[in-house]
Amino acid sequence: MICRIVFGAMVVLTATAAADAVEADSLLDGTRVVPIEITLPAADWETLRRESRGPVGLFSAGPPQPFTYYRGHAVVDGLAIADVGVRKKGFFGSIDSVRPSLIVDFNRYVPQQPIDGIGRLTLNNNKQDTSCVGQYLAYTLFRAAGVPAARAGFASVTVNGEGLGIYTLVEPIKKPFLARAFGDSAGSLYEGTVADLVPESLGKLEVETHDRARPQLEELAALLAADGPLDLPRVEQLVDVEQFLAYWAVEAIIGMWDGYTSNQNNYFVYADPRDTRLRFIPWGADSAFTPIPALLPGFGRGPAPAIYAQAALANRLIFTPGLATRYRQRLEGLLATVWNEDNLIAEVDRLELLLMPHVAATQQNATTSLAAVRGFIRRRRGELSKALASWPPELPDRYRQPMTTRRVGTVSGSFATIQRESATGDSAPGEIALTIRLNGTAVAFEPTGVAAYPLPIPGPQGQATAPATPPRTPDGPIGVTISGTRPTGTPLSLTFMLDRRLLRDTTADVATGGMLTEGTGFFGTGPMRIVGGTAALTDRGSDPGSRLGGTFEFTVDETSGGFTNPAAKRRPIDTSHDDPDVTARNDP
Repeated sequence: MICRIVFGAMVVLTATAAADAVEADSLLDGTRVVPIEITLPAADWETLRRESRGPVGLFSAGPPQPFTYYRGHAVVDGLAIADVGVRKKGFFGSIDSVRPSLIVDFNRYVPQQPIDGIGRLTLNNNKQDTSCVGQYLAYTLFRAAGVPAARAGFASVTVNGEGLGIYTLVEPIKKPFLARAFGDSAGSLYEGTVADLVPESLGKLEVETHDRARPQLEELAALLAADGPLDLPRVEQLVDVEQFLAYWAVEAIIGMWDGYTSNQNNYFVYADPRDTRLRFIPWGADSAFTPIPALLPGFGRGPAPAIYAQAALANRLIFTPGLATRYRQRLEGLLATVWNEDNLIAEVDRLELLLMPHVAATQQNATTSLAAVRGFIRRRRGELSKALASWPPELPDRYRQPMTTRRVGTVSGSFATIQRESATGDSAPGEIALTIRLNGTAVAFEPTGVAAYPLPIPGPQGQATAPATPPRTPDGPIGVTISGTRPTGTPLSLTFMLDRRLLRDTTADVATGGMLTEGTGFFGTGPMRIVGGTAALTDRGSDPGSRLGGTFEFTVDETSGGFTNPAAKRRPIDTSHDDPDVTARNDP
């Protein structure tokens, strides 16, 4: 039984003794859609929805700063829980004001353990995982391969009476998970977000428990960054390499292009107290089973490769004698034992029946995305077999420099234009004023046009590659591009994103960000420069054909490393001295 007590505009929920107990096992088994109701003061909910780190904050020298918690109440599967902390979550592709990803922390304001097995809810909005099933399938396959990974389920989320549709409910990587997955939660845990295990990037790792493993990480980073052959015996004392091979192979099988081995992103590292070795835990699996967005450079096109080698540990290992054969045998073993197309497609079919009655209006393309996931599953074995037939592959001869940023200037001005129907098309003359300062010097700029357009959202819309203009969603962002040239004739453009819901539903200034691009192409040919700040809009048209305009003030940060790196030289792996009979140790 749940009692509802009204104080002004806020409904406070309290549990009675008759409420049934709720356990993590029942929330995270993927067999049902768990109802979750969240109540917050209306002003706090609106502030939470509008919060954004901006592109600059995402790629800073340290870990991303967490969002602000707000005090609220929740009902989880019928169990009322008072005084919880609620905050936004997300990095870049999943940030949203219409259906934000959320953390619900039971212990933020009062000590309580209302749900056995977890201390918080992690609710992912499926903005990039538009099929709503990719994360669930990915973590299931990692666990089947012997890699400790979160359990996942599904939730129908309501906030202040507004239905937000299907969320993926993911087990938090916290002490209860560590105790369950490793049998001991006393080790040190670190989260990696656009960061690698090399000396210049260790400061970006977020310390989740304590920092006792820092000397271990520093030694590993020094080994990976050192010139000459990798000291494999010492690396194997620091890292469970056999576990990493399985982790690495699963990322390739499921095409997880935004994970550690491909993009130095979305992972945890745990110093396992059982033997002190480092073990990897996957996270942020919403890129699995999807094509690489067409606008992202540095990833290549076509089917996902049979091996990723952008990250330092993967890159150094694959060029170490014997490791390519060990990796291949682990990959082939998992294809034979874990990757079962019939079972996977049957699971997708089951999940479609389970989830589709609960999707929000903005999730109506989920059926199309589910078809794309089925297509990925059916094609993947053939893609990998083709890649293995030409083994050994050519790979980047050095790991990718992790992304870093530095402040280089400002850009401000105004614009006005009529929003067009799609992202493709020419810029209109419009109204433009732009002032740019870089490295202390004013930049001469001759404007040529301005365009406002629906911005596509990455997702599994295509087959082997994503189309140039995926279908927009009704509440998808609006892109604004101001184009022009420098006196030398070099193209220069400012592109930033506007939140359509905030244009429509509020009158306040809008936090926004984007890119200042020099040269041709979406990312230009010059350095990648990220802008972030606010826009004060006088014309707030949110639909094609309406007028959009106002003023803006941005800072400019210049990035290096990450996917903006120049293409590395590629060289074949030498497997001529590998033992053909070597077998992976500690098979799951």
